[in-house]
Amino acid sequence: AKLAVIWVGALLLALPEVVLRQLSKEDLGFSGRAPAERCVIKISPDLPDTIYVLALTYDSARLWWYFG
Repeated sequence: AKLAVIWVGALLLALPEVVLRQLSKEDLGFSGRAPAERCVIKISPDLPDTIYVLALTYDSARLWWYFG
């Protein structure tokens, strides 16, 4: 039972990362260098407005959420 509580707690703490974020490509357009891309994890802009604001709030407090 204790192990199940630990796993459920860990899943609940990781849930915002899975639901609110998405992986996207970004072009690195440095002048004079070869074109390059990188993958970044961003808050999904396709979320409804209220959830998007909640995701931005979560993003600013993410370190404390991880610590919890």
